[in-house]
Amino acid sequence: MFLYRILIALMGLGIKVASVFHPKANKWRSGRRDWKCRINAISRTHPNPIIIHCASLGEYEMARPLVRFIQNEGVEKKVVVSFFSPSGFDHAKLEPGIEKFYLPLDTPSNMNYLMSNFNPSAIIFIKYDLWFTLIDLAHKAKCNLLLVNYRPKVEDFKRWIFGGLLIDSLKKFNSIYTLTSSYKSLLQNHGLKNIDTGGDTRYGNVLFNAENIQNDPIIDEFCSKFSKIIVCGSIWKEDWEVIGKSVDRLNDWGWIIAPHDIEGGNITRIFKLVENHEFLYYTKTDTSSVHKSDARILVLNCIGKLFASYSKGDVAYVGGGFKTGLHNIIEPAAFGLPVAFGPDYGKFPEAEEFIAQRIGESIETLEQFLLFTERALSNETYRSANEIKAFLSLKAGESLEMKKSIVLQLKNQLVS
Repeated sequence: MFLYRILIALMGLGIKVASVFHPKANKWRSGRRDWKCRINAISRTHPNPIIIHCASLGEYEMARPLVRFIQNEGVEKKVVVSFFSPSGFDHAKLEPGIEKFYLPLDTPSNMNYLMSNFNPSAIIFIKYDLWFTLIDLAHKAKCNLLLVNYRPKVEDFKRWIFGGLLIDSLKKFNSIYTLTSSYKSLLQNHGLKNIDTGGDTRYGNVLFNAENIQNDPIIDEFCSKFSKIIVCGSIWKEDWEVIGKSVDRLNDWGWIIAPHDIEGGNITRIFKLVENHEFLYYTKTDTSSVHKSDARILVLNCIGKLFASYSKGDVAYVGGGFKTGLHNIIEPAAFGLPVAFGPDYGKFPEAEEFIAQRIGESIETLEQFLLFTERALSNETYRSANEIKAFLSLKAGESLEMKKSIVLQLKNQLVS
């Protein structure tokens, strides 16, 4: 742990230096300035809480079905959500009665303060973002430790310093629920116990959100002008370099595009390939200007509008498969949309399932993307909208047993 603590200290120093130049690093620091006061205030209304830790917004969306289930099943203790990233803290839509705080840097003094003030009844980590000092202190305090939606990587166990600490920390968990049975086997091969396959909670969450979707006047007005709509979510420059030229080829389509990074410079770089086309920016328009405009591209230069856009689409493309790794392909499928994505999907089991189930397609070239759009409209290659939704409902049911098991553990702990 000594080398780990040095690395954590260096990480804190690096963020401090970066905060002078980088807005995101500055936001990370500024959000934690009063973290002790925040914890003190929450602990008074939420004593001995169930802490659910999420790295960012995506992980909180995974946690939401579990949060709702815990609340609905009458678990006595209240839920508190911790975040590592500002994007999660700022944009997560919390369920009623839930409080949130920034997880401080994983130093012994910080985590001792957190544990002594909260004295949590349980800590549930979502997917990853495991902090070894917190896990060690929670284990010593006999706090129930659970890990949900875990997707271990083979290379993680081989990394210098990290690999050994990871295995030691995972052994301290009361229960670990993996996304698939192959991940369960991987952990068991490293001598870990209390492992089960829990499924992917995202399926239940996106279906719940789809049933409670609210119309957006600007998006509705834009989509009403076109017979076919393609929604491109979480797009990077590398995605657009492949599919962007299809704007000219699919010249009667309306395009809704959500860049993953909405900073102005990034949007400019993405759309340089089609700069001869007129754009509408969501935050700079209204229904009247949309009605009058001939623009075929609506850019979502804000957070929180992509999911509603999928409800208006005919087909979808999800970015990340040419750069950082695939983003959320389950969201468009919740509305019955066939979805295309780039070639870097090997670490995402949902992508492999989508291809096998004729819901999704990996593309590498413009021609493959155009063929995907043609096949998607023919209703012959891919499953129908109702069949896609039925598959998602089946997947959502897989995580129900995990949620029941977690609630039972939480209730038994409180009784004992």
